[in-house]
Amino acid sequence: MRTYLILAIGLLMAVLTVLAQTPELDAKKKDIDRLVQEMGVAGSPEEYDALKKKYDTAVDDYRKLRARHQSENDQDVACKTALNSSIASYKDRDYTAARTHAMNAQKTCPDNAQAAYMLGLAERKLGNYQAALAALGKATQLDPEDTKAILEKARMLAGEMKRPREAADVLDAMIAQHPTEARPWFEKGKIFLEQRNFEMAIPALEQAVVVDPSFTRGWVTLTQACVEAHDCEKAIKAAANALKDKGNRDIAEVYYHQATAYNQCSQFDKAIEAADACLENVSKLKQNKSFIQGGAHYEKGVALMKRGMLDTAKKSFQDASAFIEWRQSANFELDAIKKDQG
Repeated sequence: MRTYLILAIGLLMAVLTVLAQTPELDAKKKDIDRLVQEMGVAGSPEEYDALKKKYDTAVDDYRKLRARHQSENDQDVACKTALNSSIASYKDRDYTAARTHAMNAQKTCPDNAQAAYMLGLAERKLGNYQAALAALGKATQLDPEDTKAILEKARMLAGEMKRPREAADVLDAMIAQHPTEARPWFEKGKIFLEQRNFEMAIPALEQAVVVDPSFTRGWVTLTQACVEAHDCEKAIKAAANALKDKGNRDIAEVYYHQATAYNQCSQFDKAIEAADACLENVSKLKQNKSFIQGGAHYEKGVALMKRGMLDTAKKSFQDASAFIEWRQSANFELDAIKKDQG
């Protein structure tokens, strides 16, 4: 019996060199441990041989199970490596490489939604829109709760593919499935804003900030939409909400739209203050925002001109004319001041 016990302990030590790392492997490991213990106290060679057969079968099962788990682990590592390479290439704007890595990820892990999503992003950048739609659709199918693929699809339909109505339908379906998310309302508002369909754009943007009152970009775009629709009072209110976020990187843009809204509402002193705040924040944040800078100078010039301060207004329009986007409008106002001054 001592010989049997020594042999059993040796077999146990051999098995212990393999570490079980999953519940399934742990359960199999416990079966082996139990058999080893029973072998150690076997009352006869026949009993020992019977236990030894069970032990050999259990060890063989354990090794097969471990090999399968190892294969799955290797597959998971390969998938993650390909995905990380795709993301890195996409960030480097190497969209061909991003597509190749995403396709490799899909081959390794065909049920991975992120792999399909990255393929969709790369195909969109490469101008392969139908392929992008297919990949993004697969990403949504694999993970219906991850909405970024749906948003990407809507943006592409509205943008490069010039199919805004379909994009709006995609977003409406998303809204029905995810009523507490602000982003689809926001994207829908942006689509209609680009079409200058303010009757559709403004309610969608308003709903976005109702769903998420802290959604600063929603307030900024709502301000812009109201300004372009010449609804200055609503624009002023939206701007005030956007300005609650003191860390807002778009704060200069908000002040620019606010200055325009104040001019539309004939509140010229406030327009001057907002234009100055815009220029101050552009300088503070060291941003290159030529349209906004030129626009702030222009709106300040308009307010000063309405106040009858023509010489000061002239200086603001001259500053605005330095920005190509505002040159024509600023020069028009300078010519008008020149005529007024004789």
